[in-house]
Formats: sequence, structure tokens, C-alpha cells
Amino acid sequence: MGCEVIEEIKKDSKDRIEEILYNYRPAKAKAKVLITTSLNMSYSLKAIRYNEPSAKTNETASDTENYIDKKEELKERGEMILENVETIEECLECLGPEEHDVIEYKYFDRLEDSDSAERLEVSIPTVQNKKRSALEQLEKVGLSEIYQEFITILAVKA
Repeated sequence: MGCEVIEEIKKDSKDRIEEILYNYRPAKAKAKVLITTSLNMSYSLKAIRYNEPSAKTNETASDTENYIDKKEELKERGEMILENVETIEECLECLGPEEHDVIEYKYFDRLEDSDSAERLEVSIPTVQNKKRSALEQLEKVGLSEIYQEFITILAVKA
């Protein structure tokens, strides 16, 4: 592999990690909403008139099956997102306190480097170095490997 190809792979991995980090908090919230929604869903069965053709009974059964399927789908999607969120959290545990703070300010709180530097009482170049170091550590522990599943699950509409 040429040096340009290796640099492109590193850039692609960094971009994936950054996208995962930017979506971490929204994903965590979405998982909770999906799971809570699935747990709070209730269904009232239609009254079945047995003197009508069986198509009505089948329609009610079909509605019930669709409802149960939707409820299970919401719960499963929420659980899959939570699994990815837990993976992200495990990867973040490998960071030192300052790197973790820089990642939190940049990707979770969406602060500019200057604001992060002010909060941490360090220079902007120090924040940038900590961010670069943190992204490299997250790459080494394999955070970019969950990218495809994580982004795909988040993209699915409820």
C-alpha cells in the first residue's frame, strides 16, 4: 500500500469515529425513547362479531400481529442502539481524563476548540493535540468498526 492509501484509510477511520461521537448522545436518547415507547404501547382489540364473515376476524388478527411486530421491532432497535452506545462508552474508558473531556466538549457538547480550551484552562493547540490523541486511541481500540451498524440502525425510521 502506498502512503496516500494509508493516509486515506486513516482519514476515513477518523471521519467515522467523529460521526459516531457526534451521534452518541442522540443515539442514547433515541434508544431510551424506542424502548420506553415499546414498553408503554397498549393495544385494544376490536370487538369481533362472530356473525360476520371470517375476513373481519382475520383482519383483527392481522392488526394484532402487526402491532406486536411493531412493538418488538421498536424494542429490538432500541436494544441494538444501546449495545452500540455501550461499546462507545467502553471505548471512551480508554481515554485519560483530559482527552475524555476534550471529546465530550467537542462531540457531545459541540463546543469550539477555543471554548474547550477555556474550560480546561489550556491553550487551543493543546486541545487540538488532545483531540487528535484521543481519536487515535479510539481508532486503536476499534471504535470505527461499529460504524456501519451504528449509522444504519440510527437511520431507520420508526
